[in-house]
Amino acid sequence: MKKGFSLLGLPVIAIKEGKEVGRVMDLLVNPRSLKLEFFLVGRQSKYIDLRLLDFLKVVGLGEYAVTTENEQELHQIDEVPAVRSCLEASIDIMDKMVLTRSGNLEGVIEDIFIDEPSGAIVQLDYKNLRNNMQLQSIASQDIISLGQDVLIIKERQQVQGKGRSSVTALTTPSSSHKKQGAVLFKQKQRQFLMGKEVQKDIKDHKNQVIIPKGTVVTGEVLDVAEGHDRFVELTQWAR
Repeated sequence: MKKGFSLLGLPVIAIKEGKEVGRVMDLLVNPRSLKLEFFLVGRQSKYIDLRLLDFLKVVGLGEYAVTTENEQELHQIDEVPAVRSCLEASIDIMDKMVLTRSGNLEGVIEDIFIDEPSGAIVQLDYKNLRNNMQLQSIASQDIISLGQDVLIIKERQQVQGKGRSSVTALTTPSSSHKKQGAVLFKQKQRQFLMGKEVQKDIKDHKNQVIIPKGTVVTGEVLDVAEGHDRFVELTQWAR
């Protein structure tokens, strides 16, 4: 298993060319299948160049870099037919609230664990608000749904009543230092986008326009995009 958030900000290396072709900007997770389907790879020049790397084209997930065979495995967003629906359906998992089926607040997501061959999310770690923010884990089979606003899990009694506990305290160190790197990466992206003009209406998941075409990007505009999980799309259309 691989910690998902530790991949944010890592360089993507093309093995054949022996060069860095960008950095991992985001993880596109399918909330229905609970699978990591694409890496959003960005590199900054005069504008932010965004490309997609299919998880199945990844050779390795290392501590220093994500590797793929060659740069041709990366594609522009509009070159991948399925990616539009994937972008619209993808969920920003980091720090999302964790609720039980009955509506009790358990905590906030701290990290995800990915099965390297398939990209499937096999485990989620969260900070338990009921237990002094201690890290706890939940297995994927005990997740009911992953939505725009919250993650819904089975009741703790249901999970623990299976003969083995799928909700267990962890003794591993926090991944906060990795998340800090991701935050710094996001801050640089925000600074780069400031003052640019949006070339296309940005809509929310209900198909309502939240950022009209022609809008000049400000901090408030960036906050709106992030609040509706449309930061990636805004980055694509801001010039």
